Amino acid sequence: INIDGCSVNDCSISSEGSVGGIVGHASANQNTTLNISNSTVENSSITCTEEGSTEKAGNIIGTINCAKTSINNVSYKGNTVVSDGVSTTRYVGRLAFANGGSLSIDGRNITVAE
Repeated sequence: INIDGCSVNDCSISSEGSVGGIVGHASANQNTTLNISNSTVENSSITCTEEGSTEKAGNIIGTINCAKTSINNVSYKGNTVVSDGVSTTRYVGRLAFANGGSLSIDGRNITVAE
């Protein structure tokens, strides 16, 4: 999956599950590759309403599971991101990294501990 030049502005996005400004849930299939580049998310409200789940909302992606994910030249500003009442400023809400899932932001590999 390649997303290039996506612009999300002044939107209200909500879900009972994983939610992000561009992608909600990055795959439950280990063969998925997700590339997001040259994109912005600005002045938007991004909300996960799932009870007991405070990490499933992110400025760009809600959850990364099995997908091999790359984010390059992507920015966000002025957003309100909330998961079960808890505010966050993270790129990605939850990093589950099952079955080979990974994340690289502008060429830097991100681990679950980050």
